[in-house]
Amino acid sequence: MNISIYVRNILKVQETVITIKNIFNFLFSMKAIYIDDNNRILLDKFLRNYPYHPATNVFEWKKILNISYNAKIFFIIILDNSNNACGLCSFYIIKDLKGNYNLYSMRYGIIIENNEAEKFLLNFLNDFIIKNNIKNYLLTSGKQKFFQNLNFSTKTTLELYLDQTEEENWNKLRSKTRNMIRKSFKSNLKSEYGFQNIKEFYDIYVKSMINKNLPIHSLNFFLNMKEFLKENVELIVVKKNNIIIGGIIILFSKNIVTYPFQSALSEYLDTSPNQFLIWETIKKCIRNKIYRLDMGESTEDGSVYNFKKNFGGIPKKIFYYNNLKTTGDNKKDFIQKNRSFSFFKLENKIRPYYPFWIKKRISLWLKKKSRLI
Repeated sequence: MNISIYVRNILKVQETVITIKNIFNFLFSMKAIYIDDNNRILLDKFLRNYPYHPATNVFEWKKILNISYNAKIFFIIILDNSNNACGLCSFYIIKDLKGNYNLYSMRYGIIIENNEAEKFLLNFLNDFIIKNNIKNYLLTSGKQKFFQNLNFSTKTTLELYLDQTEEENWNKLRSKTRNMIRKSFKSNLKSEYGFQNIKEFYDIYVKSMINKNLPIHSLNFFLNMKEFLKENVELIVVKKNNIIIGGIIILFSKNIVTYPFQSALSEYLDTSPNQFLIWETIKKCIRNKIYRLDMGESTEDGSVYNFKKNFGGIPKKIFYYNNLKTTGDNKKDFIQKNRSFSFFKLENKIRPYYPFWIKKRISLWLKKKSRLI
């Protein structure tokens, strides 16, 4: 063999060994920091780099979910070998209907800045799941896909990109949507801001969710949102003849607004209260100099999806993961598995015939056993 070729091959082997060693050292010099009251500044500082990230990973949720549902909430910051934050994973643990421990990430609960942090987080989560006897898990990274070698599923949210004035945004609306908002004006609908109306909104929310056979949050959950999120959460209600007929709760991040809760009384839908509330939310965004509105997940081509699209919402994929092991095992969504539990399938069918107070108690109980936020 030519001596120069031999030397080059030796150098390549040495370079490969050194590279593998460096990666190994880098990964094992990373660390996961559990965030609490004493070090929450690490989380706050990290999130400042993501002004378009919805306000679902702020530390206040730890207190909201713990006080409201006694849930165990974890905020994990990943630090590299220079002690720079390079990743975030926020999640909580609850017991499901069968008594199993399930892990859910917060909405948009995973942020990763490089491949090394991704590998580290994957190892961390697998170890955490085993050590804490987690039966099922559901993680979401929002609109950015991570864990490139893992199976994933997607849902669809819609984002509305706003201009700087009411007039510009009004002119961008579809004619049908403008007509529905005009209808609300002609119906003499009025808005009112503030959590002084939370009990009235809560009654409407409960009625709407129970009519759809869905779990409901407790009133304390909404009160705790206001107590801990303070100026970063707002309730807007819509009134007709001084009667509250609907409302919307909006969350503020630096450059984006979301609205996780919106309800209106069905007997007033002909006055277009929902269109009125979205228009009020748009105006609030403009006043706060925030020009992006995340309208939330919807079933593609469903009525809610089309409602949001009529406002100009642009569909965006949201990425979910419920199998961190392999791309070859298409693990069924554990939410659907729980819902297939035969007793609850039967109960779900007969629940509409229960008295309202029983339906409310069941819906409150089911929320404690399912995804919280």
